[in-house]
Amino acid sequence: MKTGGESGTAIVAGKPESSLLWKQIAEDKMPDGPKKLTQKQKQTIRDWIAQGAETARAEPKDPDSIRFTEEELSHWAFEPVKDHPVPRPAGFNIRTPIDAFIAGRLAKHGLRFSPRANRETLIRRITYDLTGLPPTAAEVEAFVGDETPQAWAKLVDRLLSSSEFGVAGADIGWTWPDMPRATGGEAATPSGPTPGTIATTFLNRSIAKNQSISFSGNRSPATNSSVETGHEQSPPRGVAHATGFMRMAPDPTQTSNSLADRNQAAADAVQVIGSSTLGLTVGCAQCHDHKYDPIGIDDYYRFRAIFDPVFPLKKWQQPSARLIDVTSAEDRKKAEEIEAHAKEMDAKIQAKKNELAEKIQAAKLSDVPENVREETLQAVPAPGKEQTERHKELLDLYPMVKPVSFIAGFLVEYDNAAHREFEKQKEEVTKVRNTKPPKRLLRVATEQPDVVPVSAVLFRGNPSSPGDKVEPGELGVLTQAGRIPSLPLNEPSRATTGRRIAYARHLTNGQHPLTARVFVNRVWQHHFGRGIVDTPGDFGLNGEPPSHPDLLDWLAADFVKHGWDQKRLHRMILLSTVYQQSTKRTPKLDTIDPENRLLARANLRRLEAEASGFLPWQQPAPESRVRRSEHPGHD
Repeated sequence: MKTGGESGTAIVAGKPESSLLWKQIAEDKMPDGPKKLTQKQKQTIRDWIAQGAETARAEPKDPDSIRFTEEELSHWAFEPVKDHPVPRPAGFNIRTPIDAFIAGRLAKHGLRFSPRANRETLIRRITYDLTGLPPTAAEVEAFVGDETPQAWAKLVDRLLSSSEFGVAGADIGWTWPDMPRATGGEAATPSGPTPGTIATTFLNRSIAKNQSISFSGNRSPATNSSVETGHEQSPPRGVAHATGFMRMAPDPTQTSNSLADRNQAAADAVQVIGSSTLGLTVGCAQCHDHKYDPIGIDDYYRFRAIFDPVFPLKKWQQPSARLIDVTSAEDRKKAEEIEAHAKEMDAKIQAKKNELAEKIQAAKLSDVPENVREETLQAVPAPGKEQTERHKELLDLYPMVKPVSFIAGFLVEYDNAAHREFEKQKEEVTKVRNTKPPKRLLRVATEQPDVVPVSAVLFRGNPSSPGDKVEPGELGVLTQAGRIPSLPLNEPSRATTGRRIAYARHLTNGQHPLTARVFVNRVWQHHFGRGIVDTPGDFGLNGEPPSHPDLLDWLAADFVKHGWDQKRLHRMILLSTVYQQSTKRTPKLDTIDPENRLLARANLRRLEAEASGFLPWQQPAPESRVRRSEHPGHD
């Protein structure tokens, strides 16, 4: 700013009146609003220029070499997770360490926890949270009537162990289906699951089994080398299912396979991975350095290079080529038997049609003069038969004489009653075929054998303008000492390059600053209506700061320390005093904390669409529970 640009010198040290910056501020042309500078702020800037415009830190010798500021690079989300000691506030009902962190903040503002919600509200709240469905009347009656101290804990454990939790639980965390648009625009139908719903079902079962995030984390944005198609080794079912996460972003290349569409499909997938696992809007650096975060365009393409072997722009695989058949052997055999029976029925119908067609042909031939009847029959076209001029002449004279195959195909023109009867028989064949078990096609993210694309920075994001080559790597701002992953360019001994599995292990090694923070924040958002970080997909500088930073870090550290145990995390939140509070507002609370960021009460929430009662067809809840509530509020 002291050097100046095209418009002049922005700051002349010691001379506010000669500084372009001060001239612009002094003109006071900024529109009214919260961003307009106050007189005090203006005077502070003027005094700073008059005093020499010195900065808190020494000015760099070469400003052009400074790409990102220290403030940007030291943003809280890029710093290592800290395992803060649990506070010990006095006078609060502390049930879990979570309560201690929340109570510490409340005490500083002269607030207390709200009273516990009534039992009807609590069972309704937790059942919706963990199953996506309302409790039955019998369940409400049983819980309200259970006056033992363990009643709430027993309810929590029962719901966490239910199969419905696998479905609702899949909507929580950084692998939830909504992040990658899990059905890929396809809807599951009674005729069979779509490739997207199969991957979602895998996630549901993983949640229900309480498989750690390090397990599904190593199988969602990544993949094991053994899932690659084109190799003799069969893919483990769970591993292959999980890789579908990377193929759920929109992909228009089935119909429009242009280079631009390929690039956009790859960019969308990378954006989904970045937002869901890192909580960063990495896609904003696709065409230029990120506007807010210290992520350069070269950073973006290094990160994208991890996944380039799955999305090689020059040797692209369209969506249909990324499907593998995971139908069970039993269902395959049954389908083959049904198809064989259907073909027998087809053959019998066709034989009867041909028999009738021959009779019709004979009847039409009887109208031909006897002296040319045999010759006309010989003129009828047949495969491998050459037609002479005489043949054509006869057929022109007697056009009603047609081949048997033609008559059978256009039977409606000759015998409408027989045609209708044959159509009924064909409908029966269709009904038989409809009894076949549906094919189960799974969309996977696999690398093609021996395809290792050269990754490069794309000028302004244009795939037709590749620039400097890059090697796969983590975002620079996240590669602090001790956290640099070893990402291979290629591993000839394996079926894949090994990049994604290496990166997945890096994400879940317990040292990454974002993975655990992002996940626990999404779980918190699910149970409280908003996350500790209110922008769950953006932990960067343009996102919201955490309302309880120490609690967020403690939850992340504790989550990793206990083996990424999802159910343990849910249980700790659900057993807390914070979760069990009533939603009642008071004048004091509305004055001190109108947005309830301190959590002195529970938030009144709307039900999510997933709780409407329409769960995936292949894993339905009991019929008696699949109905909408008359009261859509969720407290």
